[in-house]
Amino acid sequence: MFSVKRGNLFQMITITYFILGNLTLATIISSLQWEVNFIFNILISQLGFVALSVVTYLVVTKSPIKSTLHLHKIRPLDVLICIGLAWSIMPSLSVINVLSQFFVRNQIQGTLLAVLDYPYLFVLLLTSVFPAIFEELLTRSLIISNYRKESVLVTCIISGLFFGFIHLNINQFLYAFVMGALMCYVVLITESIYSAIIIHFTINATSTTMLYVSNMIIKAFSDNEILMGEIAANTDPTNAQLAIMLIGLFIYALFFLPIAFLLLRSLLKGNSKVFKGSLKLPTEVFMGLNRTSLIDHDFQEDMKEALEQPEAVEPLTIQGKQSIFTPPLLITIAIFIVFSLIIEFLS
Repeated sequence: MFSVKRGNLFQMITITYFILGNLTLATIISSLQWEVNFIFNILISQLGFVALSVVTYLVVTKSPIKSTLHLHKIRPLDVLICIGLAWSIMPSLSVINVLSQFFVRNQIQGTLLAVLDYPYLFVLLLTSVFPAIFEELLTRSLIISNYRKESVLVTCIISGLFFGFIHLNINQFLYAFVMGALMCYVVLITESIYSAIIIHFTINATSTTMLYVSNMIIKAFSDNEILMGEIAANTDPTNAQLAIMLIGLFIYALFFLPIAFLLLRSLLKGNSKVFKGSLKLPTEVFMGLNRTSLIDHDFQEDMKEALEQPEAVEPLTIQGKQSIFTPPLLITIAIFIVFSLIIEFLS
């Protein structure tokens, strides 16, 4: 059974588990004076928290795996479009990231040095493959399944919020929210979680690759032993430096945003979906809309038929429409705000 109430409760339990799990683990490590490395942190995060949460949800709720996780085939052309879409939105995500650093600390810059201590392909597995699979199943598949009665806009916003919440800090939350909402919309267009996995992997893999390439260039042309990770890990940019970066990235983003729009439009057309009016449609209706019709059919007519024939949509047991702002969702938001502010204060 799928419902907003269940989806919100799952978010609250998951965020609480993430925070208490991290605090408990940190306490144990500190008391035993263990030395943990980059590998341990990633494995615990992805397998012990994210992946385990997905498995637990499926086991406890006994939900059908394929339909709940949206494990449907994706067109080969859509794979290429998703890769291009990922590259074209990266400058915009960087703008949000830099903009946030005027107010909050970059919480991941300290991990850059640790990443470069390990082989590239191994790091790619930990930082790109694992997050792309497990985080998408957690914050996209499960949210979409429980919000199928809500509008496309609401589903995308909630999915983006949850994706931001699991990062447990304000800096990453801001660009993760935008990234998550967009990837949710792409999943609704393609009806496949694989599209979001591809975008997520491409963004993370590109960032990791650029870090390694930059480090190689610095090592090749620099007379000292200071590497890319050491520079990034030990230097907080000034507001003037952030302003310069922001202007450059903003111009860069303006060039790529039209490309992103065209790719998204191509994705809509290729999957026989229409953007106009789609954000107001129930999620389950939009996902099944125009599945067998031609792209030049009248949108209003298609929408009318879809709404009048809900049995044409893939059947799932769903409760009636409910209020989105249930107590668990409000508690989740409050928990994230309090915890992230504490992290920001202590960092």
